[in-house]
Amino acid sequence: MSQFSETLRQYVERHHSVPPAKCYAFHPAYSVVADFITIDWVHDDEIAESLQLEASEGLLRGITQGDEGLLYLGATADELAELLAPEAGAAPMCRGLYALAQQLISDECDDPLLTKARALIRDTYLPNDSALAIDPADTDTEETAAMFENAFYSSTAPEQAKPKPELKVVERPKQQPKPKHEQWLEMLMADDDAELDRIASTPWLLDNLVPAASFGMVFGPSGAGKSFVALDMAASIATGTNWQHVEVDAGPGIVVYIAAEGGNGLRVRKAAWEQVRGINAPNMVIFPKAIAFDDHREVSIFQQTLAELSRRKGLPIHMVVVDTLNRSMVGEENSATDTAAFVKGTEMMTHALGASVLVVHHSGKDADKGARGSSALRAACDFELSVTKNGLQATVKTTKAKDVEAGAPVICTLDSVTLNGRVDHKGRPLTSLVPRLASFGEQMAASLKLAPREAVLFEVIESMIEAEGSPDGSCAYSAVRDAFKAHPDIASLKSDSIRQAFSRNLSSLCDRGKINRNGDSITMM
Repeated sequence: MSQFSETLRQYVERHHSVPPAKCYAFHPAYSVVADFITIDWVHDDEIAESLQLEASEGLLRGITQGDEGLLYLGATADELAELLAPEAGAAPMCRGLYALAQQLISDECDDPLLTKARALIRDTYLPNDSALAIDPADTDTEETAAMFENAFYSSTAPEQAKPKPELKVVERPKQQPKPKHEQWLEMLMADDDAELDRIASTPWLLDNLVPAASFGMVFGPSGAGKSFVALDMAASIATGTNWQHVEVDAGPGIVVYIAAEGGNGLRVRKAAWEQVRGINAPNMVIFPKAIAFDDHREVSIFQQTLAELSRRKGLPIHMVVVDTLNRSMVGEENSATDTAAFVKGTEMMTHALGASVLVVHHSGKDADKGARGSSALRAACDFELSVTKNGLQATVKTTKAKDVEAGAPVICTLDSVTLNGRVDHKGRPLTSLVPRLASFGEQMAASLKLAPREAVLFEVIESMIEAEGSPDGSCAYSAVRDAFKAHPDIASLKSDSIRQAFSRNLSSLCDRGKINRNGDSITMM
């Protein structure tokens, strides 16, 4: 039995009545229930603000007294109303409190605030039927309050001590940030060992891949599967399940996915992910509208909206996914100034909410050279992930990792999934792709397939050998190089990109045992 229950039992035995409602301010679940009522009713004109704290006390009294509380004993709404409703505002408040009381008792309600309160309430009740005999004439309020206050605080360990609950809503002034010169001085005087401890304890959303409160990017060519990968990460973080083989190193939280190119397709992808994983992801929230992150006024409004979402759900915002960069800025992605303004907008979000921001972006014409646009974007990233596709396999590779060593690439197979019982207006089933960790056999099979530019070079070499008709089945290196440059899929690239692509793919074909180069001679293996 909890200390609160023991004190309540002693009071009932001494006075043969239930103590005044004020004493329930010391119930362990009081602050949680009061927070929920304040959030739920803050805009309800029917219920005066002054009654909201009375409501939390009355609710706790009504559902904790008795063997396990009136709702456990099957009390009706009218019986509960007699306990819950003050004289002023009785009708509307009674209805709301009875509904909330049912949620507190029901295991089917998974609201985080109520789940916490439910556990505290079940551990804190008065196992004595005499508690049902309420004595309205009980007047020793101050003596009783002191009794409960002493019992509550004497049983609370120092590290668990709570501030004495207030019975009035008090507007607290916002804490003003320190002047910049004070912040800078603290940075200059920081202890090296303390900073190393801070760095070592840096939390992760995805272990050793995506840090908490960070800025990063996932990029790749069109059709590479980068949005599928980003959604897979987002849903994994929001549900606390591992992403492929990478551990989700974060507690419960919200991930907001900004579908700047439209939310319909993303909702189908989310439903397919939930069906395959067998998990609902209510905390992966899709926002089907673009936010201009280089418009800082708009960012400020959106940040305040997410802060309210966090407050109502009782969960932190872990990550905001921006899909795509091009649709989420007013300026030009090739402009260093406009890109810097975009990055500043993401920093505003991180500083205000403590959330990571993941941007989905396209690679340039030469995918080997990274994401398109200004290099200022990559420079600002704490992490950068590239996504390439080979058949049904998508490879996620860390191309930038600040302060940690990049891990091994993650190879996923994109499985086609048909949604159960979902069809379009013509009766066709809704389908989507869901990534899963590729098996070793699938990875080996994928490794035998040539990447697009490898295939172009291999085709050129085959053609040159056949055209030259050399007795030893070889062709000239210089002839292969010139033919590769002239190929229709390559000729449109810049000269530096062509030279890099030729060198890189020639080395790759040699490493994979497809060809052999000996000086100016190239032969097939």
